[in-house]
Amino acid sequence: MGRTTRFSTLAAAVTAGSLVLSACGSGDDTVEIRVAWWGPDSRHQITEEIIELYEDQNPGVRVITENSDWTGYWDRLATQSAAQDAPDVMQMDGSYLREYAENGTLLELDEVDTSSFDEQVSDSGEIDGTPYAASTGVSVMVMVASPELFEEAGVDLPDDTSWTWDDYAEIAAEISENTDAYGSQGPLESDGLNMWLRQQGQELTDEDGDVAFDADAAADYFEFIEGAVESGGLPPAAVMSETQGVGPEQSLQGQNEAAMSMIYDTQINQLASAAGTELVPLRFPTHSGDASEAEMFSKSAMYWSGSSQTDHPDEVQDFIDFMVNSEEAAELNLTDRGLPANEDVRETILPEIGDQERIVVDFIEELDEEYGEPMPPAPLGLPNLQDLTFRLSDDVYYGNTSPEDAADSLHSDIESAAE
Repeated sequence: MGRTTRFSTLAAAVTAGSLVLSACGSGDDTVEIRVAWWGPDSRHQITEEIIELYEDQNPGVRVITENSDWTGYWDRLATQSAAQDAPDVMQMDGSYLREYAENGTLLELDEVDTSSFDEQVSDSGEIDGTPYAASTGVSVMVMVASPELFEEAGVDLPDDTSWTWDDYAEIAAEISENTDAYGSQGPLESDGLNMWLRQQGQELTDEDGDVAFDADAAADYFEFIEGAVESGGLPPAAVMSETQGVGPEQSLQGQNEAAMSMIYDTQINQLASAAGTELVPLRFPTHSGDASEAEMFSKSAMYWSGSSQTDHPDEVQDFIDFMVNSEEAAELNLTDRGLPANEDVRETILPEIGDQERIVVDFIEELDEEYGEPMPPAPLGLPNLQDLTFRLSDDVYYGNTSPEDAADSLHSDIESAAE
């Protein structure tokens, strides 16, 4: 039976994104579960196809789907959770995992098989030893370059085993000078700042939510980015502000208006498609020029979690297990939700991926022995670090505050939230 669409009574609560409810099947004995996720249209289509496969194999289960963009997803999930009406299955992000686990929203996933996952990946879905999330795949934040714009500017791609942050700024300025594009779009915050700190043995926070960086180190970062804006390598403040947090298609690099960007590898295929050109991932520059100090890290791209309020915990866990462990789901998903966490399933998709995805996968495999320690899970009660870092960065780039004052504010805001 074909999938049909209807409107949900939750639609009035949606402030952004779309809510699509689809269902198949009938009969009084049919179990109905709601499944929610965020992502671009391509992910929506892929997920609907996977769900159709699951329903074909499980005719007693009817899946109702809800999808939206990133911001709309979390706005709605917060409303639903407060009303004890969270979806039975929900896509989860590491920055929210602890919050939703500790407020009682999430179901313990004791029946989902993660035995074929890397132990670190499997453990990343646990909070205090209890599994609340199953990883969809692994991801790494990289620097992405457009060879086409580099060639147009007459600039060689950097040797990413030895380039420094100063090299990055100089290359970006040269590209801006020689093309109509910016050398780089603005940094992905707060991850860009945290990468800078990690290379100095620091983090924004530790696992307890305590401040784990020196304000002076953060001030150096704000000053560095401010200098890159002033030299023309990065866009002016107004452009940086307008493009903060947008999706790959709307980003400067997605519009072929920037030669470099910081992005998670799961979005490179989408970014390249939007830009209409091949893109290559690079290691992050370092302070010393030694790639072994880049402190790049592998993380779960995203997760599947279940609702503790579900009336159908067995079906919820069976559905999640299908999503993360079945070859059928992986063959449709490919790398959209990361390189599959299930390492056996991962091998089955490699012959199916396209040229752009192959470039990314080969790069990730090359990095395998270089990763630093994983980032600690986001602690409960902190302010939104992305929004906070963007706001303070804007204040610096617009000249409303100094790098030192912005760093002090960041330090004190995190410190206050942790108390």
